[in-house]
Amino acid sequence: MNNQSFTEDDLITAINSADEKDDLATAVARYYDCLEMIPEPIYKSVYATQIFISLGERYFLEAQYTDALQHYSEAVKCIDGLGNPAIHLRLGQIRFELGDHDRAVDELMRAYMGGGKAIFEYEDPKYFAVIREIVK
Repeated sequence: MNNQSFTEDDLITAINSADEKDDLATAVARYYDCLEMIPEPIYKSVYATQIFISLGERYFLEAQYTDALQHYSEAVKCIDGLGNPAIHLRLGQIRFELGDHDRAVDELMRAYMGGGKAIFEYEDPKYFAVIREIVK
């Protein structure tokens, strides 16, 4: 990553500049610019976690599941990533969409254990159905 020094405010401003209204390519480029601002090791930065989640979410919403998986997998390696119910929810949904049932069950159970049934409240019911019989 970049050795140039940036303040936390600079990074927050840059992250916020990757607007949801941007097209995917523009947003991705902006998020990667933000990653460049984080000193090594980036996996120890909560900002890296946020950026990888944001990248994964943009790809997930575009149904580009392989790219979404790549970025959510990076997010889970970051500080506060492992055990984060929202990250595991998306990883489970992505695995489901990619046809990896066993891994989907594992990730969706992690989401359920960390966030309860409420984490599924605004999601397509098909995802909770994957684990419904297990959590009875």
